[in-house]
Amino acid sequence: MRTLSLEIGGMKNRRSASEIQKIVNQTEGIKGNVSYTDSRVHLMLTDENVLDGFIANAQSLGYTLSEIERSAEDDDAPLLRWDKTMAIRSIPFLLLLLIIKPHPLLLIPVFFLVLYLMKHWSD
Repeated sequence: MRTLSLEIGGMKNRRSASEIQKIVNQTEGIKGNVSYTDSRVHLMLTDENVLDGFIANAQSLGYTLSEIERSAEDDDAPLLRWDKTMAIRSIPFLLLLLIIKPHPLLLIPVFFLVLYLMKHWSD
């Protein structure tokens, strides 16, 4: 299974994003999500041969798709990513901090410990 991100050109509104999402959902061998705010589509390919067909379908609707080059910095990004799941999982830690009221200098290592635990908790 291969994952990749493609930058979408020609996407003007959320309707455009839903059109591309429809193509993703209809294409066998591809799973993914379209991000309107980033103008990107994040794909998981179970079949490498369908990628060209997917790109051709998107281009037939007037969109351009180009692969985004990954850098070494991108590999570290998920550690610092904050999403709804991590926010929900942090609630017990935050409540504990409100109850015990530690010294402010102790909050720094606790913050990094919480980040570490949430990263490994989500794996």
